[in-house]
Amino acid sequence: MAYADRVLAISEVVRTANALPTCEILPLGNTHLAQWNAESVERRMKSRLSRNWPGQLVILNVCRFTEAERAYKGVDFYINLRRALDLLHPDIGAMTRFVLAGRALREDVDAVSAGGIDVIANPSDEGLADLYHAADLYLSASRWEGYNLGIAQALAMGLPVCASDIPAHRAFGVPVFTSLNEALSEVVQAFRDPSRREGIQARQPILRDWKPPAERLRDLIDELVLDKQAENRRAADGR
Repeated sequence: MAYADRVLAISEVVRTANALPTCEILPLGNTHLAQWNAESVERRMKSRLSRNWPGQLVILNVCRFTEAERAYKGVDFYINLRRALDLLHPDIGAMTRFVLAGRALREDVDAVSAGGIDVIANPSDEGLADLYHAADLYLSASRWEGYNLGIAQALAMGLPVCASDIPAHRAFGVPVFTSLNEALSEVVQAFRDPSRREGIQARQPILRDWKPPAERLRDLIDELVLDKQAENRRAADGR
């Protein structure tokens, strides 16, 4: 970074974790992602019907879950949450699907499926959008993120979200949990939510616009170009 003319971070989390007190934060947005719209109710119903999910509480988590990443992505926590629900609330557990989608190999699919999780490995963009439409709750138990793209997509889809209590997740303003018991309470609450129905139409996307950070980036580049031009002129005058 000593060679950089300006250092930027996507969040306070990244700036703090990398000891960059003087760098500027240029936040990310989610307006480029799939959003809940007028056609979404029908798409949701078709997606749930095709997977035999009508009447089920569908919890979604999207992340890479290769063996080297499962621990910090909280996949072990996700599996334990599935087990805790089945043990303590078997009636709800019988009507709940824990879905994990993301990049993985065959052996990763086998390992996570053994924990009672519905695994969808390497989905297409359209397939992933179908899952966000079909879901009732987005849950991330990740232990470190600079910016959680899965949560950003869930919010753009108007999905209820809960997540582990880490700085990046708190920045989204979503409910957070610090224990398995707290996460379990969020799941039970989602199951009992009367608005959870197949033809739901009340979802509202929560969007963070790219325009302000993009304009700031353009201004920074313009400033740097002007600075470089001035430096070059001074260097030429000195020859």
